[in-house]
Formats: sequence, C-alpha cells, structure tokens
Amino acid sequence: VKEDAKTFQQFEKMLLTGQQANGLWKAMGQLPTQKRPKEETVAVSSMWAVLALRASGIDQIAINASIESALKGLATSENGLSTEWWVLRMLVDNHSNGDPQKNHWIAELINRQNTNGGWAWITGDPSDALATGLALYGLHEAGVRPDNQSIRRAQRFLLATQNANGSWSVNSTKAVNKTEPIPTSVFLGSSWATIGLLKTIPNQVLAATGQPIK
Repeated sequence: VKEDAKTFQQFEKMLLTGQQANGLWKAMGQLPTQKRPKEETVAVSSMWAVLALRASGIDQIAINASIESALKGLATSENGLSTEWWVLRMLVDNHSNGDPQKNHWIAELINRQNTNGGWAWITGDPSDALATGLALYGLHEAGVRPDNQSIRRAQRFLLATQNANGSWSVNSTKAVNKTEPIPTSVFLGSSWATIGLLKTIPNQVLAATGQPIK
C-alpha cells in the first residue's frame, strides 16, 4: 500500500508540473496523429488529467488550483468529433457542476449512438468497440442504470461483434491507416469493450455463463 501511495504521489507531481500556462496538458507521443483536430486531442488529454487528479486525493490544495486552471482552459474548447470527447466532457462537467448538467451531457452522448447500438470513434462513422466501450464506461460513471435501453443496445452490439478469440477488430484511430485494424487499436478497443461490459452487466448475469442479455 505504501508503494502504491508513493507511485500516485509521483504521478500527481508529474501531472502538476506538466500543466501548461493555459491550464491544459500537451498531447504527447502518437496522440497528435489521431483522426481528429489536434486541439480536440489536447482537450481530451487535459480532461483525462483532470479526472486523474480528482481521483488522487493527494495534496488537495494544489490539485484544486490545477483543476480550476484546467477548467478555465477547457471552457473555450469547441465540441469534439470523437465519442471520447463527449464521454469525458460529460464526466468532467458532471463532477464540476453536479446534477443540473448531468442529464444534458448524458443525452448528448446517447444522441450519438448509432442505430446498431454502438458508438463510433468519430460521430457518423461506423460503430466500433473502442468508442462503444468508452461510452458504456462513461454512462456507468455518470450514474445511468444498467437496464437503460441505450446501455442494453450497446452491450448487444459488443457481444455480436466479438471475435472468436475474445478480441474485437477496431480500425486505427490515426489519420493514416484509418480503415484498417492495427494491433494498438485492437488492444485498446478490446480493453475498453471489456471494461464497458464489466461496468454495466450486473454481477448475477456475469456469473451465469451463457445467459443472454435481453
């Protein structure tokens, strides 16, 4: 437990020192090459940082100042093209403003659900496991009940599109090779699909192997 606390402290320090003057965090590595505006990727990276800092609970004064600066920077962010942006905007805003905005952002995310029950990495594109798993995770974290019809439809989409080896085929999120599955997108998509299902399928259903989701 002590080692875990030390790791979290180091991670928190890294986030606090990496924050830019405008309150946001620079997207690093391969993130800027994704199929969406770079400004959106910066906003997404910053919202993940805000959620991580809120979960740390360490050095609360410094965290609060950092989060306040980030929220000011995010206030000028335009609506995103990716499901990830809408999921994170919902979670960040729900934690900041409470119930008044909760239903608004939930509705915005659900409105972007495709007719086959899934969500797309970019709104309007075909559904994929990465975006659908993220959406399920976000709806769960926002307090949407697991028997909600949008959640059930998303679960059915994931169960119907899972490969025999347990993974999901997910096209690249990069601007290049965007119509081809690559190992990174398959790994991330399969991970988020699994997280989304685990978060939203009741334990008694998970325990009954082979029991269908109706």
